[in-house]
Amino acid sequence: MSNNKVTIGWIDSGNITSGFAAYMSQLMLHRSDVISGVVVGSGPYLSANRNTMVRQFLENTDSEWLLSLDSDLLIDLNSFDNLVNALDVDKYQIVSGVYYLPMDDAIHIAAMIHEEGLDYPVWIDSNKELITQPIVENLVSVGGGYMAIHRTVFEKILEDAAGPMPWFQDYWEDYPYDQWITDDVHFFKLVNKYNFNVALCMSATSTHLKTSKLDSDVYLSYLNMNKYQESKNGHDHEYPKLQKSRSWWVKGKGLNS
Repeated sequence: MSNNKVTIGWIDSGNITSGFAAYMSQLMLHRSDVISGVVVGSGPYLSANRNTMVRQFLENTDSEWLLSLDSDLLIDLNSFDNLVNALDVDKYQIVSGVYYLPMDDAIHIAAMIHEEGLDYPVWIDSNKELITQPIVENLVSVGGGYMAIHRTVFEKILEDAAGPMPWFQDYWEDYPYDQWITDDVHFFKLVNKYNFNVALCMSATSTHLKTSKLDSDVYLSYLNMNKYQESKNGHDHEYPKLQKSRSWWVKGKGLNS
Protein backbone atom coordinates (compact mmCIF):
# COMPACT_ATOMS: atom_id res chain seq x y z
CA MET A 1 0.00 0.00 0.00
CA SER A 2 1.01 3.61 -0.60
CA ASN A 3 1.91 5.96 2.24
CA ASN A 4 -0.59 8.47 0.87
CA LYS A 5 -3.57 9.37 3.03
CA VAL A 6 -6.79 10.80 1.66
CA THR A 7 -9.82 12.61 2.96
CA ILE A 8 -12.97 11.32 1.31
CA GLY A 9 -15.48 13.94 0.25
CA TRP A 10 -18.84 13.56 -1.40
CA ILE A 11 -21.80 15.66 -2.36
CA ASP A 12 -25.48 14.80 -2.15
CA SER A 13 -28.92 16.37 -2.02
CA GLY A 14 -29.57 15.17 1.52
CA ASN A 15 -29.88 11.46 0.71
CA ILE A 16 -27.55 8.71 -0.46
CA THR A 17 -28.29 5.26 -1.88
CA SER A 18 -27.92 2.12 0.18
CA GLY A 19 -25.27 0.91 -2.31
CA PHE A 20 -23.10 3.99 -1.81
CA ALA A 21 -23.49 3.71 1.97
CA ALA A 22 -22.48 0.04 1.87
CA TYR A 23 -19.36 0.70 -0.18
CA MET A 24 -18.36 3.65 1.98
CA SER A 25 -18.76 1.46 5.05
CA GLN A 26 -16.42 -1.14 3.56
CA LEU A 27 -13.81 1.51 2.76
CA MET A 28 -14.00 2.98 6.26
CA LEU A 29 -13.82 -0.45 7.88
CA HIS A 30 -10.99 -1.93 5.83
CA ARG A 31 -8.94 1.14 4.82
CA SER A 32 -9.05 3.21 8.00
CA ASP A 33 -5.24 3.45 7.92
CA VAL A 34 -5.43 5.33 4.61
CA ILE A 35 -8.55 7.45 5.13
CA SER A 36 -7.85 10.44 7.34
CA GLY A 37 -11.36 11.92 7.40
CA VAL A 38 -14.64 12.61 5.64
CA VAL A 39 -16.16 15.89 4.39
CA VAL A 40 -19.59 16.34 2.83
CA GLY A 41 -21.34 19.02 0.77
CA SER A 42 -25.09 18.52 1.01
CA GLY A 43 -27.87 20.61 -0.52
CA PRO A 44 -29.92 21.25 -3.66
CA TYR A 45 -27.20 22.99 -5.72
CA LEU A 46 -24.38 20.95 -7.21
CA SER A 47 -21.78 23.73 -7.56
CA ALA A 48 -22.45 25.07 -4.07
CA ASN A 49 -22.09 21.55 -2.65
CA ARG A 50 -18.71 21.05 -4.30
CA ASN A 51 -17.40 24.37 -2.98
CA THR A 52 -18.66 23.54 0.53
CA MET A 53 -16.88 20.18 0.37
CA VAL A 54 -13.59 21.80 -0.66
CA ARG A 55 -13.81 24.49 2.04
CA GLN A 56 -14.34 21.82 4.69
CA PHE A 57 -11.35 19.93 3.34
CA LEU A 58 -9.04 22.95 3.44
CA GLU A 59 -10.23 24.40 6.74
CA ASN A 60 -10.89 21.28 8.81
CA THR A 61 -8.25 18.77 7.68
CA ASP A 62 -4.51 18.69 7.11
CA SER A 63 -4.78 15.92 4.51
CA GLU A 64 -2.79 16.30 1.30
CA TRP A 65 -5.40 14.66 -0.95
CA LEU A 66 -9.16 15.03 -1.30
CA LEU A 67 -10.81 11.99 -2.89
CA SER A 68 -13.95 13.52 -4.35
CA LEU A 69 -16.75 11.02 -4.97
CA ASP A 70 -20.22 11.51 -6.36
CA SER A 71 -22.77 9.62 -4.33
CA ASP A 72 -23.97 7.58 -7.32
CA LEU A 73 -20.62 5.81 -7.72
CA LEU A 74 -19.60 2.49 -6.16
CA ILE A 75 -15.88 2.13 -5.41
CA ASP A 76 -14.59 -1.23 -4.27
CA LEU A 77 -11.43 -1.85 -2.26
CA ASN A 78 -9.27 -2.85 -5.23
CA SER A 79 -10.22 0.27 -7.14
CA PHE A 80 -9.56 2.46 -4.11
CA ASP A 81 -6.15 0.84 -3.54
CA ASN A 82 -5.14 1.28 -7.17
CA LEU A 83 -6.08 4.95 -7.17
CA VAL A 84 -4.32 5.71 -3.88
CA ASN A 85 -1.19 3.86 -5.02
CA ALA A 86 -1.13 5.98 -8.19
CA LEU A 87 -1.01 9.27 -6.26
CA ASP A 88 2.27 11.12 -6.75
CA VAL A 89 2.08 14.90 -6.47
CA ASP A 90 5.42 15.32 -8.24
CA LYS A 91 3.94 13.67 -11.35
CA TYR A 92 0.21 14.44 -11.28
CA GLN A 93 -1.77 16.81 -9.11
CA ILE A 94 -5.14 15.28 -10.02
CA VAL A 95 -5.69 11.55 -10.52
CA SER A 96 -9.08 10.25 -11.61
CA GLY A 97 -10.56 6.81 -11.46
CA VAL A 98 -12.54 5.38 -14.35
CA TYR A 99 -16.25 5.83 -14.57
CA TYR A 100 -18.64 5.72 -17.48
CA LEU A 101 -21.09 8.26 -18.87
CA PRO A 102 -24.16 7.44 -20.97
CA MET A 103 -24.14 10.06 -23.74
CA ASP A 104 -26.41 10.50 -26.74
CA ASP A 105 -23.87 8.96 -29.12
CA ALA A 106 -22.18 6.32 -26.95
CA ILE A 107 -20.95 5.22 -23.55
CA HIS A 108 -17.75 7.08 -22.72
CA ILE A 109 -15.06 7.07 -20.06
CA ALA A 110 -15.35 10.41 -18.27
CA ALA A 111 -12.06 11.94 -19.43
CA MET A 112 -11.03 14.20 -22.31
CA ILE A 113 -7.78 14.79 -24.21
CA HIS A 114 -6.38 17.15 -26.80
CA GLU A 115 -6.03 15.52 -30.19
CA GLU A 116 -3.60 16.87 -32.75
CA GLY A 117 -5.28 18.97 -35.43
CA LEU A 118 -8.40 19.71 -33.40
CA ASP A 119 -9.16 22.90 -31.48
CA TYR A 120 -11.52 21.17 -29.08
CA PRO A 121 -11.06 18.23 -26.67
CA VAL A 122 -12.34 14.73 -27.43
CA TRP A 123 -13.24 11.74 -25.27
CA ILE A 124 -10.23 9.73 -24.22
CA ASP A 125 -11.67 6.51 -25.61
CA SER A 126 -11.63 7.98 -29.12
CA ASN A 127 -8.04 6.67 -28.96
CA LYS A 128 -8.37 2.96 -28.20
CA GLU A 129 -4.60 2.47 -27.93
CA LEU A 130 -4.29 5.22 -25.33
CA ILE A 131 -6.63 3.58 -22.84
CA THR A 132 -4.54 0.41 -22.75
CA GLN A 133 -1.94 2.32 -20.70
CA PRO A 134 -2.05 1.91 -16.89
CA ILE A 135 -1.84 5.70 -16.36
CA VAL A 136 -2.88 8.27 -18.94
CA GLU A 137 -1.69 11.79 -18.15
CA ASN A 138 -1.87 15.31 -19.59
CA LEU A 139 -5.64 15.17 -19.83
CA VAL A 140 -7.77 18.23 -20.51
CA SER A 141 -10.38 17.19 -17.96
CA VAL A 142 -12.01 14.33 -16.13
CA GLY A 143 -15.47 14.02 -14.65
CA GLY A 144 -15.85 15.33 -11.12
CA GLY A 145 -17.31 12.09 -9.80
CA TYR A 146 -14.19 10.08 -8.88
CA MET A 147 -10.96 12.02 -8.57
CA ALA A 148 -8.20 12.68 -6.07
CA ILE A 149 -7.07 16.33 -6.00
CA HIS A 150 -3.99 17.55 -4.18
CA ARG A 151 -4.46 20.37 -1.69
CA THR A 152 -2.14 22.69 -3.63
CA VAL A 153 -4.58 22.73 -6.58
CA PHE A 154 -7.35 24.26 -4.47
CA GLU A 155 -4.95 26.62 -2.71
CA LYS A 156 -3.51 27.96 -5.97
CA ILE A 157 -6.93 28.56 -7.51
CA LEU A 158 -8.08 30.30 -4.33
CA GLU A 159 -5.22 32.84 -4.56
CA ASP A 160 -6.83 34.48 -7.61
CA ALA A 161 -10.47 33.67 -6.93
CA ALA A 162 -13.24 35.92 -5.63
CA GLY A 163 -16.76 35.27 -4.42
CA PRO A 164 -18.43 32.38 -2.63
CA MET A 165 -17.73 29.76 -5.32
CA PRO A 166 -14.03 29.95 -6.21
CA TRP A 167 -13.56 26.42 -7.54
CA PHE A 168 -16.82 25.21 -9.06
CA GLN A 169 -19.44 27.21 -10.97
CA ASP A 170 -22.01 26.54 -13.66
CA TYR A 171 -23.19 29.22 -16.09
CA TRP A 172 -23.95 30.04 -19.71
CA GLU A 173 -20.94 31.13 -21.78
CA ASP A 174 -21.60 32.75 -25.14
CA TYR A 175 -18.02 32.59 -26.41
CA PRO A 176 -16.16 30.48 -27.34
CA TYR A 177 -18.43 27.61 -26.27
CA ASP A 178 -21.94 29.05 -26.74
CA GLN A 179 -23.21 26.48 -24.28
CA TRP A 180 -23.87 25.74 -20.63
CA ILE A 181 -20.62 25.37 -18.68
CA THR A 182 -20.93 22.75 -15.96
CA ASP A 183 -19.22 22.95 -12.60
CA ASP A 184 -16.51 20.43 -13.48
CA VAL A 185 -15.82 22.02 -16.89
CA HIS A 186 -15.28 25.36 -15.14
CA PHE A 187 -12.98 23.72 -12.57
CA PHE A 188 -10.79 22.23 -15.28
CA LYS A 189 -10.58 25.53 -17.13
CA LEU A 190 -8.89 26.80 -13.96
CA VAL A 191 -6.77 23.66 -13.61
CA ASN A 192 -5.49 24.06 -17.18
CA LYS A 193 -4.76 27.74 -16.57
CA TYR A 194 -2.23 26.75 -13.90
CA ASN A 195 -0.85 23.78 -15.89
CA PHE A 196 -1.60 21.12 -13.31
CA ASN A 197 -1.14 17.59 -14.64
CA VAL A 198 -4.36 15.54 -14.75
CA ALA A 199 -4.08 11.76 -15.00
CA LEU A 200 -6.41 8.76 -15.28
CA CYS A 201 -5.70 5.48 -13.46
CA MET A 202 -7.17 2.80 -15.73
CA SER A 203 -7.21 0.12 -13.01
CA ALA A 204 -9.32 2.24 -10.64
CA THR A 205 -12.71 1.32 -12.09
CA SER A 206 -16.15 1.92 -10.66
CA THR A 207 -19.86 1.29 -11.08
CA HIS A 208 -21.99 4.30 -11.99
CA LEU A 209 -25.56 4.03 -10.72
CA LYS A 210 -27.63 5.46 -13.54
CA THR A 211 -30.92 3.97 -14.76
CA SER A 212 -28.79 0.84 -15.15
CA LYS A 213 -25.37 0.06 -13.70
CA LEU A 214 -22.49 1.31 -15.86
CA ASP A 215 -19.31 -0.59 -15.10
CA SER A 216 -16.37 -2.08 -17.02
CA ASP A 217 -18.44 -5.09 -18.16
CA VAL A 218 -21.11 -2.88 -19.71
CA TYR A 219 -18.51 -0.60 -21.28
CA LEU A 220 -16.51 -3.45 -22.84
CA SER A 221 -19.72 -5.04 -24.11
CA TYR A 222 -20.54 -1.75 -25.81
CA LEU A 223 -17.07 -1.62 -27.42
CA ASN A 224 -17.30 -5.22 -28.61
CA MET A 225 -20.69 -4.57 -30.22
CA ASN A 226 -18.90 -2.07 -32.45
CA LYS A 227 -15.76 -4.13 -33.02
CA TYR A 228 -17.07 -6.02 -36.05
CA GLN A 229 -18.05 -2.83 -37.84
CA GLU A 230 -14.71 -1.21 -37.01
CA SER A 231 -12.88 -4.25 -38.40
CA LYS A 232 -14.82 -3.93 -41.65
CA ASN A 233 -13.69 -0.32 -41.82
CA GLY A 234 -10.06 -1.29 -41.33
CA HIS A 235 -9.73 -0.36 -37.65
CA ASP A 236 -9.10 -3.53 -35.67
CA HIS A 237 -8.50 -2.63 -32.01
CA GLU A 238 -7.57 -4.78 -29.07
CA TYR A 239 -9.68 -3.44 -26.23
CA PRO A 240 -8.21 -3.16 -22.72
CA LYS A 241 -8.83 -5.70 -20.01
CA LEU A 242 -10.24 -3.35 -17.41
CA GLN A 243 -10.40 -4.36 -13.78
CA LYS A 244 -13.79 -5.77 -12.87
CA SER A 245 -15.86 -3.61 -10.57
CA ARG A 246 -18.66 -6.03 -9.77
CA SER A 247 -20.40 -5.64 -6.44
CA TRP A 248 -18.97 -7.86 -3.71
CA TRP A 249 -22.53 -8.61 -2.55
CA VAL A 250 -23.69 -9.52 -6.09
CA LYS A 251 -20.80 -11.96 -6.52
CA GLY A 252 -21.74 -13.67 -3.28
CA LYS A 253 -18.13 -14.60 -2.67
CA GLY A 254 -17.33 -12.27 0.18
CA LEU A 255 -15.29 -9.12 0.24
CA ASN A 256 -12.29 -8.42 -1.98
CA SER A 257 -9.69 -7.52 0.64
